Amino acid sequence: MAVSLEDLSVAEIQQLLKKKQGRVAQLQKRRAKLLEEIKNIDAEIIELSGESQGTRFSNEFTNLGVACHVLGKYKKGLTLAELADAILKTGHRSTSNNFNNTIYQAIHNSNLIKRDEKTKKYMLKK
Repeated sequence: MAVSLEDLSVAEIQQLLKKKQGRVAQLQKRRAKLLEEIKNIDAEIIELSGESQGTRFSNEFTNLGVACHVLGKYKKGLTLAELADAILKTGHRSTSNNFNNTIYQAIHNSNLIKRDEKTKKYMLKK
């Protein structure tokens, strides 16, 4: 029989919330372990077969998002090559053969990033 929240005391609601939050933490730990196991299996498959299985990388941010994050640290801006290198140094991964072009496509029409024609550097708009 379902119990209405209106029938519960604040302490009981807090206890239920704490229980749910604990379960979420357990699931997040389990998820992290499973992702690590999948990563290890993928690496072993690649090592044994010598080829990728077409796995796409899962980055935390989009190319534009990580570009904005990086440019936020460089007030004077970065050239396209410098920006692409700085993005890769953050751990952002790509299978692109021409990562500079990939980043250019992501930032070219962005309302968040501008290019200084004099210095040829990209920077965040103010």
